Amino acid sequence: MVLMVKNMTSRWLFVVPIIFLAFVMGVFNLYDGIVSLSEANSLRHLGLYEENVYTIKDVVDSVIIKSPQHAPLYFILLNFWSQLFGSDPGILRLLSVFWGVLTVAITYRLSLEINTHRGGIYASLMVISSWSFMYYIHEIR
Repeated sequence: MVLMVKNMTSRWLFVVPIIFLAFVMGVFNLYDGIVSLSEANSLRHLGLYEENVYTIKDVVDSVIIKSPQHAPLYFILLNFWSQLFGSDPGILRLLSVFWGVLTVAITYRLSLEINTHRGGIYASLMVISSWSFMYYIHEIR
């Protein structure tokens, strides 16, 4: 039993720095650049360009009417996020960073179930080094 706990601890010694690296890479240059057109569309669904911030019903109606190709769950979460932490674009991008870091952790865990500890490390590193992952971890969308 003690050997198993020690083995699990040694595994996490390799994974935690990778997850921390994903977080650092996600927060790096979070406030750089202007708000892109797709990000502005996301902000529009929250009612940030209106006088009043939208309620959940308003957010769902906005997504259904203005962007029927999107599911409203992300915009509902973004609405809660903006009410909790503010509507600054850098703060709103942190929601994507949160999901990105969670993706790296889940990738490791799934790879550990399918393969080995080494496979989980490699899979996590491949996710972090992906260009599209780094691009979308900095988007409000």
